[in-house]
Amino acid sequence: MRALLLVVGLAASLPSLATELTWSVENGFPLFRGTEAFKKIKAAWSPGMSAAQFLASQDATSLRALLPKTSETLWNPATGLYEKAALFRRKHTIIPVVSGVPLGAKCTWFVDGKQYGKSAPCEDEFKIDLPESVKIKLTVVPSEGDEGKADVFIRTRTILAFGDSFASGEGNPDRAAVGTDASTQGLEKGSEILSSRNMAGWRFSSGADWWDTTCHRSLLSWQSLYAMKIAVSEPHMVVRFASFSCSGAEAYDGFFRAQINPPADDISKRVRIWDSRDGGNYLELTPRVAGQPPEEAELDKKALNKSQLNAAIHLLCPETPHRGGTVKYRNEVTALGSRKYYGAVKVDACSKALQPVDEVLMAFGGNDVGFAGVVTWGLVPKSIYRSDWSDSSNVLLKVAGESNDAAKLGWLTILRGVLNVINPKDGARASQENMSNLYSDIGQTLEKNLGISSSKVKVMLYPNPLQSPLPKLCGKRLDMGNVAMTERVVKQSGFSRAFHARAKYFMFLIDPEDARYIENSFIAPLRADQQRAINALQWGTIDSQPAFAGRSLCSVSPECETLGNCSVDDRFAWTSNSPLASPSMTPLGSFAEWNAHSSTRVRSLRTGNDAFMTQVRFNPKNRAILPDWFNGSVHPTSSVHAAIADLIEYPKPE
Repeated sequence: MRALLLVVGLAASLPSLATELTWSVENGFPLFRGTEAFKKIKAAWSPGMSAAQFLASQDATSLRALLPKTSETLWNPATGLYEKAALFRRKHTIIPVVSGVPLGAKCTWFVDGKQYGKSAPCEDEFKIDLPESVKIKLTVVPSEGDEGKADVFIRTRTILAFGDSFASGEGNPDRAAVGTDASTQGLEKGSEILSSRNMAGWRFSSGADWWDTTCHRSLLSWQSLYAMKIAVSEPHMVVRFASFSCSGAEAYDGFFRAQINPPADDISKRVRIWDSRDGGNYLELTPRVAGQPPEEAELDKKALNKSQLNAAIHLLCPETPHRGGTVKYRNEVTALGSRKYYGAVKVDACSKALQPVDEVLMAFGGNDVGFAGVVTWGLVPKSIYRSDWSDSSNVLLKVAGESNDAAKLGWLTILRGVLNVINPKDGARASQENMSNLYSDIGQTLEKNLGISSSKVKVMLYPNPLQSPLPKLCGKRLDMGNVAMTERVVKQSGFSRAFHARAKYFMFLIDPEDARYIENSFIAPLRADQQRAINALQWGTIDSQPAFAGRSLCSVSPECETLGNCSVDDRFAWTSNSPLASPSMTPLGSFAEWNAHSSTRVRSLRTGNDAFMTQVRFNPKNRAILPDWFNGSVHPTSSVHAAIADLIEYPKPE
């Protein structure tokens, strides 16, 4: 009896648990249609986890299941527009959670003193629809225990993303292609795997799929990962994110004008030959008849239906925009071959005030000054596989071998012209002459036509992915890692029997001398030109270089480089040379071994082989390979995109 009284006394003396009330927004990332997609992401991406840590917890298989398909987002690939009414919905569902109440108690909820719904078991999930940006008192009264209170204020953040392939996520489809166990043996140069019409020799069971296939836009881009990181970290915030980035875009061929020839034209009817080009004509507006007002010449190339600028105006306008005026910051000029800079463009307008924007993420300028052409200049050097006869002691054989080598080099020169390679110094000159003007034109337009001040704009500095000195086996790794690139040239060289016969002798690699030349003559000046232009406009800088630190385009792990312990992620080749130059040249046994989104792979850029295995797509009618996989070559991996996302400073709300 005495013991029982002691227990009762102790129980009476213990303080009762205080009722605690917390809450979170059910869908903090309304780009995702409904709530299930965000719940899945939030369950996999714990608060406090960096983008890199999140990606390290996933692989290509899990991401295929985790990331929402296009139809599960507000992006409409047929129109190239977002469902803006849903994205800018002003009421949101919150989920309050009560703790510290006895099991079995019932809870009654009050919003600003008024009862909301009926009483229900406190452990049941309860949802309340509340307006954003309004201070609200939420109270819960349990049938047993103390009442709980919480201040509810749903914050919002609108983030727009513009840019090119380094912004869209090129090289990193949301759902990477799925390889089979079919052997890679025999896939040496000249095997013509790209001509196969049976899912590349049944080496794939499924092709790649993108958030937006037309533009190769991915939720694994640094822009998307940054926005999602905020959404999962801020339970009281709604992050409105909309990206218009498109692989291949330039300032005046993408941002100001509807982009010509985006990566894929087989998915959406928004890519076609239009009677007139949204955003303005490719050439200066000129009168067709003397004395008449200027008219727009027709475009005879496939293009998108909307410029990134006008698509953004459509998103932010509460109604349907109308045609605005013509804007011309400076006269049109032509540089780097046929590139058109500046000139008159058409900008849409809105009769009502635009939705406010909190942040702009952007990457422009690389394509404008020939970044891809410069890299191609380095990847297609003056090297060939020399004939076995070239070093023969037999004079006749030696002459024959050297003659054969000379022919190969001649065709290689032709190839460099076909691929539109750009000398690094020519690219640097274009950057010096145009970068400040291009950024200035974009900056004026953001402020004047979208109401976005310079303090809200952050621009990515392009990286130096080469990072000399290159590893000693870099050339061999890139040569064997770009068999797919060679195959692409072989396939495209069918117009000439002689060219076709020699194409398999081309080597796609960057030698140390060319690497240093590209770094010093092009990349360093480009980054300096960008930074000057950014500073002049008082934009924020996202320097992507730390994401590439220690990760050149041919790097392997220290265990592989020094100990020869090379995992599948360190490998470059499909077939083996005899003898192997390095354990890193051990070939993959099959494409099934390839994990496109491995976080332990050290190289920062996709090789041709990587791009092929990661983002190959197939014609549904005949299972033939579609050509847009090639765009992923020499583009950052998803782990690099995650690292860039983590570099961006997010201003924490007060």
